[in-house]
Amino acid sequence: MKSMAFGIVASGLLAVAGAAQAAIVLPQGGIPLGVFVGPNAQDRQFIVGDKLFTVTSFVNGSQQVILPQNITLTPVDFGLDGIGFQMSGAFFDDPNVPGSLQFQLNYTVEILNLPEFANFFIKDAILQFNGNTGPNSVATIAETLTDANNGLLVGNMQVQSSGALNDPNNLRKLQDQIFFANRKKLNVVKDIQFIAGQGGFAEASFIRQTFSQVPTPGTLILTGIAGLVGLRRKR
Repeated sequence: MKSMAFGIVASGLLAVAGAAQAAIVLPQGGIPLGVFVGPNAQDRQFIVGDKLFTVTSFVNGSQQVILPQNITLTPVDFGLDGIGFQMSGAFFDDPNVPGSLQFQLNYTVEILNLPEFANFFIKDAILQFNGNTGPNSVATIAETLTDANNGLLVGNMQVQSSGALNDPNNLRKLQDQIFFANRKKLNVVKDIQFIAGQGGFAEASFIRQTFSQVPTPGTLILTGIAGLVGLRRKR
């Protein structure tokens, strides 16, 4: 039921150019990140569910370069448990190439400015990836979230894999979550780093980001159904 409700909303948004600068509704098949790092603002926006994402910058920070057109963005819609997107690609440090793989993605996430979402707020964020490393290697994604309206720090998250699985110093934290006071719009700075040491490797195939909202779409649907049932009983 919840997926159907959001599907109806998303298809309608295709025609609401004024509300979201003609943003693209992110399709299930995905779109290259390169589409959203062009010189025009409208090229940087995509929609998933009740949320509008605007890519503000993508910067490679090392000798190893990953092209945004080689990263695929796909929608993530867990309904009650969060809405966001996933970046898929070959994220790894090539030990035969100088330097490491480092890049930064900056974007904003906000509740769509539409009447049906007027009472919606973002309440938490979840960061996940499937990082895998060998000896003397590390894969890290560090994230900073600030309130887009006042610039105040909302929180930090970090996921990491370091060392081999049989290494007693191995650290594997593949998911992080933070809760915060209700927000309408957030700035997100995502720093990604893969470093393969001597005889090791550092890699991942996906990086996922979701945000939960209040009230949840499912809650609204259930409330509406309960109201209809109550009216029917009165009659």
